[in-house]
Amino acid sequence: MSDHLLAIDQGTTNSKAVLVNAEGRVVARGSAPLGKRHPAPGWVEQDPEELWSSVRSAIQGCLEASSGARILGLAISNQRESVVAWHARTGEPLGPCVSWQCRRTAKACAELRAAGHEPAVVARTGLPIDPMFAATKIAWLLSDLR
Repeated sequence: MSDHLLAIDQGTTNSKAVLVNAEGRVVARGSAPLGKRHPAPGWVEQDPEELWSSVRSAIQGCLEASSGARILGLAISNQRESVVAWHARTGEPLGPCVSWQCRRTAKACAELRAAGHEPAVVARTGLPIDPMFAATKIAWLLSDLR
């Protein structure tokens, strides 16, 4: 049994898994497609269960393509500013995965800027108030505890 690193790249259109040996060579790959929805103009979302299933499928495909691999470490790259929230007790998603591309919180961001909050946010985070960033997406997901 040889030692390997499993790398997962969970992207907007698919999830990929790559198994790398101790010499740094890719010895197996797996991938699974992932859909996205546009339920309203400027909105982009994904099904959290489909997203999780695509990650599991990519890993399974990768591991099936290898034999005798012992996984010593895991590397993960994801969509970064996409947000999904899961209920702590039930494990069910609270809503869709709100994509990094989604503009559904543009109005909330404009309201925060109009209320004068942007200088404080920039001072603390170095980032402007913008729908691409996660904070307003999280607030949207948690509103009314979807």
